Amino acid sequence: MLRYVFISLVLSLTLPITVIADEILPDKLVFGTIPNESPDILKARYARFIAYLGQQLHIPVELRVPADYNGVIAEMKAKKIDFAYYGPKSYIEASEQTNAQAFVRLLSVDGSEGYHSLIITLKNKGLNTLADLKGKRWLYPDPESTSGTLVPNMYFYLEARIDPASYFSSINYSGSHEKSVLALKAQEADVVPVSENVFRRGDGQSWSMEEFTIIWRSELIPNALFAYRADLPAHLKTALKEAILNFRDKEGLAQLKIAGFVPAEDADYTFIRKMNDYEKRLLARRQ
Repeated sequence: MLRYVFISLVLSLTLPITVIADEILPDKLVFGTIPNESPDILKARYARFIAYLGQQLHIPVELRVPADYNGVIAEMKAKKIDFAYYGPKSYIEASEQTNAQAFVRLLSVDGSEGYHSLIITLKNKGLNTLADLKGKRWLYPDPESTSGTLVPNMYFYLEARIDPASYFSSINYSGSHEKSVLALKAQEADVVPVSENVFRRGDGQSWSMEEFTIIWRSELIPNALFAYRADLPAHLKTALKEAILNFRDKEGLAQLKIAGFVPAEDADYTFIRKMNDYEKRLLARRQ
């Protein structure tokens, strides 16, 4: 059910007054996130943030964690998700399939606007270089992962000059970065690519970073971002962006393990879009 709003003032101690005039607004907003970690961890991480948004916008905000990265894109396309947390690659796919629009991106705890992809193995397994990995079991997190699939693949194709399909004895997908590291720890895989952010977040909780060897570290990748549906009411999009940019709750930011948010736009991810297009063309030629 929709409610008709003539003039609504969204007030807070941290936000300037925002007027939402003569627009039809939804009864709730649905926030989706790629499942780069377990649903329970993600629900706990976003709890304060979602409560804050509901208070600022005067609209309940609900979290959805689909089963995989493509699930977030599909649910946004079906208008079951209004705005979402995407990695750079999944955002590129969402923008092309659903016309999703980037509006804010995350700032890392150290204030940087990017992160790295890592290739890791268990220590004391004699796997210390790329050459040591030939014939070993490789485990991706998800096909739409930037740091877990796209960036390491570009390293293989363009720099190392290897084809992962023939270089490794097996290639599988775990479903998330967290699951990949846990599978490596359980010796269900020999080598995994992982987001450095997820790797650090799990340190001291799900694993110790000291248990692993980092074989490769990528160049800086633009940080993950939030994107909303293009067809959301314009004033609602403005209010949502303002609310997120003004989220300064220290405990909430600590739960998210970030320093804050900065404005984002599609052009920030042009490099990732070019990489994604190149990989698609390369894979198409090999079929």
